[in-house]
Amino acid sequence: MINFQVTIPNPAAATPLISAGLPPVYASWLVVQDNAGAGIRMGGSAVSATAGISIGTSGGSVTGEFSFPRGCCLNNVKIFGTAGNIIDVTYEPSA
Repeated sequence: MINFQVTIPNPAAATPLISAGLPPVYASWLVVQDNAGAGIRMGGSAVSATAGISIGTSGGSVTGEFSFPRGCCLNNVKIFGTAGNIIDVTYEPSA
């Protein structure tokens, strides 16, 4: 498993889990966790304060298991939340 953190920029914006321009990273299993409890959303490029999957308002996490041939491309997953929040990400690389 691989662990890393993502910090929501100031001003808040849709923030990719894997920065643009880096090689694709595929996951067969993924957990995204909001430790601060300020509420974040996860989705694609259109994620915002009102769009995307809500990951709680008092802290919380979302878990995904992906059975596609390569799994989920983390370069395409973005989060949106309160500026300065640090988000924990854990994933299992796809084979």
